[in-house]
Amino acid sequence: MLQTQITQQIPEKFLALLTKSSILSEELAHSLIERSKGDVQIFEKLLLQEGYLTDEQLAQIKAQAFGWHFVDLDSIAVDEEILSLLPGVFLIERKVVPYKLQGKPGIAMLNPGDTKLRRVLQKRIGSETRFSLATASDIASALSRHDEGFAVSAQEYVSSFGAANKANRQDDLSAVHLVSSMLTHAIRRRSSDIHIEPRKEQTFVRERTDGVLKTQLKLPKAMHDLISTRIKVLANLATDEHSKPQDGKMQFETPEGSRVDVRVSVSPTIDGEKIVMRLLAAQNQSLPLEQLGLNGDDMEILRQQMARAWGMILVTGPTGSGKTTSLYAGIRMLHKDDVNIETIEDPVEYDLPGVNQMQVNEKAGVTFATGLRSLVRQDPDIMLVGEIRDQLPGTDAVL
Repeated sequence: MLQTQITQQIPEKFLALLTKSSILSEELAHSLIERSKGDVQIFEKLLLQEGYLTDEQLAQIKAQAFGWHFVDLDSIAVDEEILSLLPGVFLIERKVVPYKLQGKPGIAMLNPGDTKLRRVLQKRIGSETRFSLATASDIASALSRHDEGFAVSAQEYVSSFGAANKANRQDDLSAVHLVSSMLTHAIRRRSSDIHIEPRKEQTFVRERTDGVLKTQLKLPKAMHDLISTRIKVLANLATDEHSKPQDGKMQFETPEGSRVDVRVSVSPTIDGEKIVMRLLAAQNQSLPLEQLGLNGDDMEILRQQMARAWGMILVTGPTGSGKTTSLYAGIRMLHKDDVNIETIEDPVEYDLPGVNQMQVNEKAGVTFATGLRSLVRQDPDIMLVGEIRDQLPGTDAVL
């Protein structure tokens, strides 16, 4: 039996089964534990990346170690009745798939030991539901098949394109409906960005969800200009400008009534204008610190650091990972009548009541560096710097 302090986050019965079944020697297990620093998720990634186990083998070993039921989603049917009871966003966020096996309902998930999630699901679909372990790839594949409705409806608009002649009104309507479908789909999935990228023969539509870009549609290249024009009209951009970058904003409302601010960036490429739409969901603006997904210990550490009278908290991460949402949640927690909060941002994504927010404007000479120096003279108690792009604002922020 492996006994070491570094294995606290990796269950001993899981390790024991790996060594007992000769998948890993104890020496190799120690090496992987040290490389993963005891983090079970990193440990599992190493097992997969270095070929010690396949995705399905790993799931079956975990099921055996913890006494969970394992299910192969490729060989059974998704339960459409239960599926209708659970919002698509919930399925995607929690990575759960309802299924039916021998007439009995079940839920496939990555961690059947998550008692909190199980209670939530039981309230929605009944206490008799069986919870099973499935591979991450099977769950992603099943959710992707469920999500095909977007591709099907989009294909209807594509099929109607050019039915009569290229300049007819039907083509304009196809572009209108297609842009609306793109935005609605991305908002429902809580994606942070939509990329519309022209290539030589097609236009690719990709969404960034949880920091990962994934292709959702491939459209005829002939549709690209109509889509681009539609988005420019919505964002109040020049429709006859194709050689210079443009930036704009718009607001979009989904069929469910959700309103989302959309920041639009248009950039010329050799194959046409690439468009990126950043989705600024209203619910993220008011998200409290407690809902950021931090565990109890990390939340307590963050609260202690934020309560200090001096110091700096640096928030880092890839695009769409929640940096701005985290910063704004912290600012809302710290905002009181007896403190002066100043920010310098590019752009100001959300309006924070009671907070003095400055927008970067390089044409007017307002950069992060000059703006930060100005904020220091505004008698601030708390300052938020939206980005540290280079050495100068970085040095000023630290000093």
